[in-house]
Amino acid sequence: MVATGEPRISKYMIGDFGALPEGSRGGTADPSSEAGQARIAVANLAGNACYAATSLPLPERLATLCPCSPPNTTRQFKGQCPAQTVLPCRSLSERRPETSRMATTRTGSFPIGFRNNVPHWGETPADAVRFMHQEGFETIDLAGGTDQGVGEVLDAGLTIGTIDLVEPFSDMLEADAGTRRACVERNTAFITDLAARGVKTFFTVMFAPDPSVPRPTALGYAIESYGALCEAVGSTGARFVIEGWPGPAPHHPCLACTPESCRAMLDGVGHAALGLNFDPSHLLRMGINPERFVDDFADRIYHVHAKDTEILTEDLYAYGTLQPGTTGQPREFGGHHWRYCIPGHGVARWTHLLQKLTTIGYSGPMSIELEDENFYASPDRWEAGLIAARDFLIHA
Repeated sequence: MVATGEPRISKYMIGDFGALPEGSRGGTADPSSEAGQARIAVANLAGNACYAATSLPLPERLATLCPCSPPNTTRQFKGQCPAQTVLPCRSLSERRPETSRMATTRTGSFPIGFRNNVPHWGETPADAVRFMHQEGFETIDLAGGTDQGVGEVLDAGLTIGTIDLVEPFSDMLEADAGTRRACVERNTAFITDLAARGVKTFFTVMFAPDPSVPRPTALGYAIESYGALCEAVGSTGARFVIEGWPGPAPHHPCLACTPESCRAMLDGVGHAALGLNFDPSHLLRMGINPERFVDDFADRIYHVHAKDTEILTEDLYAYGTLQPGTTGQPREFGGHHWRYCIPGHGVARWTHLLQKLTTIGYSGPMSIELEDENFYASPDRWEAGLIAARDFLIHA
């Protein structure tokens, strides 16, 4: 976060930074003290993300953060920096170093990637590839249900975490048997082609298109369709990951988003190719313990979304959890008392989650799914959000 005026640091931004000077954790940054300078530098290094301080003396540490020439190592706040900002003097794109080192989490050494789900960002696949190389992202999840970008990503030596099934994959849960069968056939051809090119993990949501259909009936449709698809592509080595998004209000029609419905879906299909995309943000907004979820579904977690949920305590008091607001509106990418956010800005205990994922033998990527109202207004904010999330995960 590049801020003007008095720098403030979110309570979510400061973790366990043993190397920071005493008094440098949380609250308002005091630029007149060494502790305050360290806090300003740390906060602005990742742009709204916590970043572990190094053991360097403060001037050298600040010199690594400020792109001014020569580096401004005495005061990193308004009035001393030519751009009149806390940090830095250049734009995000100008100050990013080219890097060949791929980012991984501190705990578990999981490669860090992201889901390319923002329509206005990345005019061409080459834009995404350039950004990935520049910022150290190793993997990308391709949305949209097409093979656009697959060649560019693979040719650049990067990896594809997941690719969406052909849309509308809600057709898998349609009441009409012909519609379901046609959707299975479309996706069988799609998966067979991509699996031959090395893409093996496919993303889906169990979206029931008609909320008037009883959930047990919709579950039966889903089991039939995905059972047939697993059998059709079983020899390719492909597998499927179900994201546990509950679906839009007021019906929340998606299946396989709670432990009960995940178990029903997995047991019903009974094929090892069908697994789960672990996304703690959805579990947290529903009041489900994500750490226990990892334990309970240890052998079926094939992919992870790095996304968090912030519980808005004042709004929780004002609106509760059951009814929509009478005069207030829900948050973008959220509800009245909660919102999706980047890792480290919510309530998930990421180090604990990463430790659990390590214990169960998960070896896939941490894919940042950016659905945060603070980082979605423009391509620059989108990129800033990805970088902030990456930098938090590097030290989680």
